[in-house]
Amino acid sequence: MFIGHRFLINIFLIFFSACISAESNQFDEISDIEGVFLDFNYPDKKVQMIADRTFILSDEVFELQGVSITSESADKTLNINSSIATYDQSSNKIYMEDSVKFVTKFKDKQIFITSEKLQYDIHEENLRGYERSIVTFNDLKVISSNFSFMQSGEDIKAIFQDGKISINLSNEISTGMANKVTVFFNRNEVFLEGDAAFGQDGLLIKSDFIHYDISKNKIIKSLNSNIEKSI
Repeated sequence: MFIGHRFLINIFLIFFSACISAESNQFDEISDIEGVFLDFNYPDKKVQMIADRTFILSDEVFELQGVSITSESADKTLNINSSIATYDQSSNKIYMEDSVKFVTKFKDKQIFITSEKLQYDIHEENLRGYERSIVTFNDLKVISSNFSFMQSGEDIKAIFQDGKISINLSNEISTGMANKVTVFFNRNEVFLEGDAAFGQDGLLIKSDFIHYDISKNKIIKSLNSNIEKSI
């Protein structure tokens, strides 16, 4: 397993006090395992997964209960917890459900996500949500039923479909919505695209595109905009 990625996985069966390497097939006759610890070693990060209980569904698919995942690299850490998860070795993906909580920290920033279902790619560290999810980042909150969270180079961003945002700065709350909401967390920027609307200081801006800077608490750019008083 994981031949294409060339990293080592050690599985510690706490209940049985056994250690099984990534290439082993000793799971064949076991259907229910208590206390499983997985250690994924990559050149640029270390990922650990702990489950209270594991059920083997097939050679490469496992159901996990009471799951906790941590990832540490030079510039960031993340932690995900859920009641139930399905781990697919062949795709390196974990499908987590039931009270999923995700926290990642980089530099002095923290992102917190809650949802009922999330898909996590261990190798790429990409996250996807297909049900109602709430994302909080400092003073920003985004609610969406479909989003993807990813890192590309120095950019850490999330793309939300039919996203709704609220920003609480200086005891004033600004709100917005759009068909597509993109948040660049490392740059403190928000982009609203498609039927975009943003309410601030008693005014409502409707536009095809809005670029908002969280640090400056102001709209940097908008296209084809109409401004009216908020009701």
